[in-house]
Amino acid sequence: MNKVKQIIIEEISKLADEGVGDKYAERKFNIPDDQELNYQRQTASAVQTPEMGKLAGYIKNYGTGRVDINEPIFVNPQNLSKFEPDVRAVTDKNGNLYVALNDGNFTHGQFSDAVKVPSVYYLNTLTWHRVGSTNKFTLADSSEEYVDDERLALSTPHKRDYITKEVNSTLNAAKRKNPQFEFSLETYYDGNQVRKIIKEEIEKYTIREEFENGTLYGYHCTPCENIDSIKLSGFKVGTRNMQGNGVYGFYDLRGGSGNAAVGYGQRHVNTKHYCIVKFKITDFSNILILKKHVAEEVLGDKSDIMSQFDKLYGGYDNFYEKLRLPFLKPEYVTANDKEETKQNIIRDFERNSESDQKNILWGYSARDIVWDLDGIIFNGEYGLQYIMKNTNLMIPVGYHEVNYTDKLTVSDLIPF
Repeated sequence: MNKVKQIIIEEISKLADEGVGDKYAERKFNIPDDQELNYQRQTASAVQTPEMGKLAGYIKNYGTGRVDINEPIFVNPQNLSKFEPDVRAVTDKNGNLYVALNDGNFTHGQFSDAVKVPSVYYLNTLTWHRVGSTNKFTLADSSEEYVDDERLALSTPHKRDYITKEVNSTLNAAKRKNPQFEFSLETYYDGNQVRKIIKEEIEKYTIREEFENGTLYGYHCTPCENIDSIKLSGFKVGTRNMQGNGVYGFYDLRGGSGNAAVGYGQRHVNTKHYCIVKFKITDFSNILILKKHVAEEVLGDKSDIMSQFDKLYGGYDNFYEKLRLPFLKPEYVTANDKEETKQNIIRDFERNSESDQKNILWGYSARDIVWDLDGIIFNGEYGLQYIMKNTNLMIPVGYHEVNYTDKLTVSDLIPF
């Protein structure tokens, strides 16, 4: 995979426009252009046939640009001839296989909610990707940790044996229930993951260009009635506290993971007409940056996680004593915990994935005091995300109006 990534990096080093990147990916790697694929989905409806299995539910695909299109999910299909390549799937403890008809901008977590199977964070629910157009399924990222030797090695022998037993039980149930398909505990780098690499590399170049001027931009979703107040007085921290107290923002307006700010607004702003405020940040002196390549651009040779802890907390020891030790249950206070936690944090930062960055945010500290900082930048469900506690650092520059009563429309930027 490293060789593939290197080729991709070399080939797209001059690309910074997403539209050009989409067309390039379609030509070079046979990865469909989102806009063209969405058009095809909007102009052609799938006809259900018995071999597709039983209709189990629907899930919103926020990449379609249409709010009246729900992607169907089928359970226990006989074959996959009508299903798109690389689609997501989930199996439950009874071996039932749920498969999305089309690939799209939704997560496995949202998928499992749509068909009412236990959360993807339970061992008896495994998440999968179809391997291209084949009859083979391999593990998706959200279940990869159950077979990751490095992570399993950090568990106690008893816990490790329990995880392995439960995963194999769920795997074997799927094989018995759906013998026409192959299930493998290997992880598969499908077209979406290659595309993810392409977009991440484009993001690197875009951030590098922006930060030459000492600025990063972001987007915040809000009811349009708040626009005048934000223009006059700036942002205020609200009551939403899903991932910690602060103003939530997103690096991308739309596209990529979860359809970024537009997708978040569709899910969480309780109105069919809302606004997305564009802001800029120029002061990063008290902001923790967990996404590695962003940290490297913004912080230079002081970008590694322990250097950031030195600057923000006066060193790892202070972090541990203030944000971890007081909240540990007595049975977890061991002589080795301090050093093991440090090595785990370093490892998770270097691995640079969404789940690893969430480990740093909420796995090693007390969430309610989310870090006595101005803000945090990390890789989340909607791509690169911000949680800003010091809203004075967020300078509003304009807004987009979003309507999705019928067809999703996003206006051009309206400057303040």
